[in-house]
Amino acid sequence: MDQDSICRLTRLTSDFYGKVHSSFSATRQQAWGGWHRLADLFERAWTTTETVAVLDLACGNLRFEKYLEQRFPTKHFHFIAVDNCSELIDTTTLRSQVQFLNFDIIAGLQSDVDLAAALRTAGIATSDIDLILSFGFLHHIPSGGLRHKFVKQVKELATESGASVALAFWQFLKDTRIAKSAEKSTSLALTLFPTLVLEQGDYLLGWRETEDVFRYCHSFSDAEVEDLSCILGNESTTFSADGSSDTLNRYIFSA
Repeated sequence: MDQDSICRLTRLTSDFYGKVHSSFSATRQQAWGGWHRLADLFERAWTTTETVAVLDLACGNLRFEKYLEQRFPTKHFHFIAVDNCSELIDTTTLRSQVQFLNFDIIAGLQSDVDLAAALRTAGIATSDIDLILSFGFLHHIPSGGLRHKFVKQVKELATESGASVALAFWQFLKDTRIAKSAEKSTSLALTLFPTLVLEQGDYLLGWRETEDVFRYCHSFSDAEVEDLSCILGNESTTFSADGSSDTLNRYIFSA
């Protein structure tokens, strides 16, 4: 994918969240089914840990942080929340310490900014992180090259800190309803932005009845997830969950 398309797709997604963040967040309040299985894996990893430092890359409205507090009421959490849409962030709903970093991860990938270095520059002690996670974000990263770079940076950060890693990959083409809607909205978007270059699995999703608002989304194939999971190592746990068929997201957990 050419750099111009990457920049334009990233802008479309940022503009999307800037315009509809309130109504979008209102529909993103419930826990995903796959989180419960991840929590079981966390529980085994945290048997001797009282305080857990969690780095959430593209944290959205912090609903996973709320879930962790509810699932582990006796744990003390230090949440490090990274996102470039501060309008989504409301730390008042959490009892734990939250350190928010307004940082554009995709722009950083494009500019070869090292993620660990960016965190340390912001005063975050990367060596103390226990869990690195990213849900609902990887599908927004344009181009296979940048997605590969992101997972590699996550792996390097996990190796440095000794942290576990949990990632989710959206496979929305496995849902007939979403796939049909994605085809329709992408066709409409390309009439408005005919010079955009998309790769296989790339779509432009709209929002309800809002006109001219689109977000870039990539639907991961099983082969792509397998390729990216190899970066994290052969000992990773993978499973599918979410949606009516339990196939909407593919999860990777590396302890």
